[in-house]
Amino acid sequence: ANFDDDPSDPDDIILVTIRNPKVGKYVLKVIGNTTGDYYVDSTYVNDNGVFDDSNEGTINVSESKIIEEVVSETAGFNPSQKLSEVVADLQKILVTLIEEKDKNQQGLNKEQYKKLMEPLEKLQHLARDYEAIPNTEKKHETTNLLKKIEEQRHKFASEIDKLVLKEKINQETASVLLVLRQRLLDAVLR
Repeated sequence: ANFDDDPSDPDDIILVTIRNPKVGKYVLKVIGNTTGDYYVDSTYVNDNGVFDDSNEGTINVSESKIIEEVVSETAGFNPSQKLSEVVADLQKILVTLIEEKDKNQQGLNKEQYKKLMEPLEKLQHLARDYEAIPNTEKKHETTNLLKKIEEQRHKFASEIDKLVLKEKINQETASVLLVLRQRLLDAVLR
């Protein structure tokens, strides 16, 4: 699917979306309709996170440029990542979603953002507390802490479920939120 809110504007951004892309190489052909600069930003979201890539250059009238993007099931996979690092990644992605809302009405509004950031901020502190405990002492001192961590994980997941099911958010934002939800639930405490 693609979206161009003003086809008469040669400098307008065109959004192209490929839902549930198959693993493999994608080739994008850019053809100049004027002489000037072009910018192509791509974002790929999977269970391991959000991955951005940018391509830019100068193009002439009728000239074509080929841009290749690769979609991989293992992109961004980092099994050694600590829970606090996963939470930090999710917080960065939420900041991006609120910035997108400010620019083009897609993403999260401030109230939605706050509802999702609250459990993440609490979880960040709890995860860091847990990670600071030496491994030899984790069995004895962590029962209450683990319970609080699970409560905040499930609160975050519940807030995403509410947003996706009850609030008016676009399909792209809902897809990103569901990936974030699963990524947090799958994160392993070490």
